[in-house]
Amino acid sequence: MGGTLNVLIQKSVNGGVVTEEEFEEKALELINKGIVGFGELAAEHIIIGGTEPYVHLPPNHFLFKKLADIAGENNLPTDLHMEAVTEEIATPTQFASNPSNPT
Repeated sequence: MGGTLNVLIQKSVNGGVVTEEEFEEKALELINKGIVGFGELAAEHIIIGGTEPYVHLPPNHFLFKKLADIAGENNLPTDLHMEAVTEEIATPTQFASNPSNPT
């Protein structure tokens, strides 16, 4: 799902148009194919190594909320990837080495 639904959420966050109906249609298509859960979806994905980009998608985005409704209605789990801190801290060294991460 990270390569399907997460892409639609990224598109929406980055100014593209993705309707709830389009998103729900894709989620239901996946359910009909027999998925057993939604994941891994990234709300906040910091990069330790590698070249993939840092990802920030607001966890309260309307499409994440729509997915929570769909998952609940279909009794399916959702795996949300999110690095979170409870207070402002200095960027740990292993994250600071990747220029795509936030400061």
